Amino acid sequence: PTYNIEHLDVSGIDILIADQVLEHVEKPWIAAVEIHRVLNQGGIAVVATPGLYPVHPSPLDCWRIMPDGYKVLFPESQWEVLSTGMWGHQERVGWEYLYNGGFPMGPPNTTVKMAEQQPYFVEGTDGRCPLQLWWVGKKR
Repeated sequence: PTYNIEHLDVSGIDILIADQVLEHVEKPWIAAVEIHRVLNQGGIAVVATPGLYPVHPSPLDCWRIMPDGYKVLFPESQWEVLSTGMWGHQERVGWEYLYNGGFPMGPPNTTVKMAEQQPYFVEGTDGRCPLQLWWVGKKR
């Protein structure tokens, strides 16, 4: 990758998006400090991570971050939480592993429209078996 999110060479930015990144770093708590450091006051951070997802080294696959983990990494004393949530439920997880070999939403060439037509496509979450989690915050 061009940037190491644990040691960023940039600063003074307004928006940082870490989509499917934090599960691959050795120390996501250091990455969270770096995200806070490089953003301007009032800057927005968007972070998304997988929940129940097959191991996918790139070159590492270290972490799954649940909602409580986001609270630890991005404390409300430093961040205004704009959005946080998860998507997925046990029926969908079971179906993905049984019929798609663990690829959420189907094999890699599956379109969103095709995925919506698959059995067990349900919006929302059961709160227990997330496939995807996210957190969006504004630096205080």
